[in-house]
Amino acid sequence: MRTVVQHTKMRLPLILIIIFLSYQNSLSQDTNKREIRFPIWTFHENNVAIYGISVGAFSGYDSTQNTVSNGLRIEIPGVGALPGILMGNSSPLRDGDTITKGIKRKDFVFSEIINGINISTGSWGKMNYNGLTISLVAQHGYLTNGIAISGLINSTNKVNGISIGGVILNEALHHNGLQIGLLGNSSIIMFGVQIGVQNEAKTLEGLQVGLFNRTYKSKGLQLGLWNINEHRKLPLINWSF
Repeated sequence: MRTVVQHTKMRLPLILIIIFLSYQNSLSQDTNKREIRFPIWTFHENNVAIYGISVGAFSGYDSTQNTVSNGLRIEIPGVGALPGILMGNSSPLRDGDTITKGIKRKDFVFSEIINGINISTGSWGKMNYNGLTISLVAQHGYLTNGIAISGLINSTNKVNGISIGGVILNEALHHNGLQIGLLGNSSIIMFGVQIGVQNEAKTLEGLQVGLFNRTYKSKGLQLGLWNINEHRKLPLINWSF
């Protein structure tokens, strides 16, 4: 027992040194492209990396701001995705099959990258959420790695994780994980589970649970009042393998 404790004590300083060096390396990498700001700064300044708390309002207008928030980002008020969706110009589903594999992080330049927690009335733009993003009304982003929760609408090009939409829907061009929408979920490519009153996916590998489910090319199960896939229309349960 003493031997284990001694080894642990010896390893602890080494672990702390590794963490410190990794942090310094990340800072130096950011310094090459962005100015470092901490502990509180605004995300409206271009070409900055904020460590701590970033604050602002009405994001999404400057697509070239090149800002990274590491920690907590607070946006109140925020324009959200709702106005654009109602006008038909913020929906990722408008891209249809032109981006069949969604968005790859290394091939895309985002206006903002958020590593941590984002809280807003509605964030909108070429956003990359890594962690947890919570919107009171609606939010639109290009890439989500983690969890997205919105009171009305989640609209994202690519999701790796969980999206939870409230009153209206979740929509994604490419979704890997879990979609939960009070009224509905819609995806072009879906690998995982959709849960809602109405679910629709052009390509599905996984499970749909709702009152009305529809797929056009699928490998998986549909559980609901009425289920439609490329082979048949059935009540209660449908499948394609």
